[in-house]
Amino acid sequence: YSFDGETLDGDAAELSVLAQLADLPAKELYRQVETLRSRDLVQRRSRWRAVLPHAIANRLARQALEKIPPDLVTQTFSPIGRERLLKSFSRRLGFLHDCEPARRIAESWLNNTGWLSNPAKLNELGITLFQNVAPLAPEHALQAIEAAALGENGADFLSADSANRWKWAALLRSIAYEPEQFDRATLLLARFSAAESVGNNHNSTQNIFKELFHLYLSGTHALAEQRLAVIRKLLEGEDVSLQKCALIALDAMLEAWHFSSSHDFSFGARSRDFGWEPKTQDELVAWYRATLGLARELAISTSPHSLQAEGMLARHFRSLWTQVGIYDDLESMAKDLAAQGGWSDGWIAVRATIGFDK
Repeated sequence: YSFDGETLDGDAAELSVLAQLADLPAKELYRQVETLRSRDLVQRRSRWRAVLPHAIANRLARQALEKIPPDLVTQTFSPIGRERLLKSFSRRLGFLHDCEPARRIAESWLNNTGWLSNPAKLNELGITLFQNVAPLAPEHALQAIEAAALGENGADFLSADSANRWKWAALLRSIAYEPEQFDRATLLLARFSAAESVGNNHNSTQNIFKELFHLYLSGTHALAEQRLAVIRKLLEGEDVSLQKCALIALDAMLEAWHFSSSHDFSFGARSRDFGWEPKTQDELVAWYRATLGLARELAISTSPHSLQAEGMLARHFRSLWTQVGIYDDLESMAKDLAAQGGWSDGWIAVRATIGFDK
């Protein structure tokens, strides 16, 4: 991604390492780099060099990896003292998810015997390498995080006192973009969120988890049915903290007014958008009708969370009436709740809707 293009001798010399990999004398590589710079294909900042634009750099990197054994590349960059060059190399790898040799390198680092296989024991360099290569092998990355979170030291890994937990949570959200990996990634995120105490604002992962259940800016292509299935699974478990996460997710799916996100939607060079969103009014109505159905079911049940579900429905009543227009569903729901002892919060919500929006 970048390299020291001036230092030729000493332990810190990066040009000699690259020259060795390319079977060139260091001075010859220096001359070739300067030739590229004269053609505006290499950018210089102090002693640092970088091939730009990235479209050219990625193509050259892909061609190089097809001609050099992947193990040799890893061995070249991994010795002690070459950490900066290794980090730079991993960052370039992150742009090459469509390159088979690059994927093999990432998978070898992340698999059960790889040196990035245990996220719980990685230092800052290891975490950076993990984040950089995860877009090449998201399934391997997910398996590694699962093993750390569900292993014998999982509580420490998930703990709110862990300084790096936000990084792992953000990575899980990126992995949850694909429906095939949504369930596992989201259930892990729920564990991170459940490990936080009430009112915790330090390295909090709750918003990362909650935003995955928004209609807009969710960062995932999982449909409403799949997201609701995850909520049901959390509710049916015995862990009370995970049940609270289910209520947070359900509340997020009922949101119909305000959507925002602090998430970076990029994931290496993979083509990404802001996640699934309805393209028609019918799709929008179907989303809220399905979500309302689960919330209503919870509210009229004997669940210990029924009162919270009632309050949740009251908070969202006005926006569901005015923004979504599912009048019959809301009227039927109100009658069901009123019939089992009254629904005072709902009465206030109906009056507010009349007062502000009639």
